[in-house]
Amino acid sequence: NGFIASKLNGFIASKLNGFIASELNGFIASKLNGFISSKLNGFIASKLNGFIASKLNGFIASKLNGFIAN
Repeated sequence: NGFIASKLNGFIASKLNGFIASELNGFIASKLNGFISSKLNGFIASKLNGFIASKLNGFIASKLNGFIAN
């Protein structure tokens, strides 16, 4: 009985711990990933958009100005 009980307890404990740990890790990881990726995406997008917009505006403005001047 002692042998079976200890084996069973060890088995249940390891299964439960593994399950809880994996669920918790999955939850934390998804929350963290979502947070980091949204922050990062927002940051990259705004930087990229600002860069592209300024380049494009400068290009269009110079073309337009050159066209009007001529």
